[in-house]
Amino acid sequence: MPLRILTFINMRVELRQEIMRQIGKLHLTHGDSKTVEYHAWNMMIQRCYNPCHSAFADYGGRGIYVCDRWHEYKNFLTDMGRRPVAKTSLDRIDNDGWYKLSNCRWATWKEQNNNQRKRKALKVSKTPDRL
Repeated sequence: MPLRILTFINMRVELRQEIMRQIGKLHLTHGDSKTVEYHAWNMMIQRCYNPCHSAFADYGGRGIYVCDRWHEYKNFLTDMGRRPVAKTSLDRIDNDGWYKLSNCRWATWKEQNNNQRKRKALKVSKTPDRL
């Protein structure tokens, strides 16, 4: 591999390691690491701050972040509480807004499906393009 590509790969690995170190500082011992609430919190942090996460472009890449208070799991849990029903997950009411108490709720899949941002329709042609 050319040196430029190796340098880029090394920079990306070092960036990921630094991000994980910073995120690791947010994780304190709390006994909740295997709970649904902790998983929702952790995925929220990853989507917003980890450029290597597959969904980063749709969250942190669009300027969607987590309020300072929720950078600590215990504050997130205090504000949101335990998931009230088994088939709910963390949802932002305003899809262009940050993760914060006034913009988040535990919602069912149906509620979340009705609360998606609009996507542009892809036009499909019935006849193949000719050269």
